Amino acid sequence: MYRVVALGEARTRLAELRRQQEHMHRCGACQVEMGRAVGTKYVVAGWVQKVSNLILNINIELREVASDRVVLNKSVDIRGNNDRAWEHGMRFLLRDFAEKRAANPDYGL
Repeated sequence: MYRVVALGEARTRLAELRRQQEHMHRCGACQVEMGRAVGTKYVVAGWVQKVSNLILNINIELREVASDRVVLNKSVDIRGNNDRAWEHGMRFLLRDFAEKRAANPDYGL
């Protein structure tokens, strides 16, 4: 459905934006700028919230670059801060997205 693209020359600008922004996921304009810099139709931002030592929340936001429109927000809670819990959470996000996309081809667009 999507592919990861190399940052190439945009890597320098990303480093500048990271120094300017406390939380890159809160800067939609930064996400759009990076998407345009690498020539993508969509850009995704991800972040993790630590609720407690046991509970973490993984979040992703998919944004359409041309319209600066958020087309998808997804989130999952994980129990435990270890590789197994992280992998389980990420697999759930991807599987849930793929299943919803299969049922509705416009999901996430």
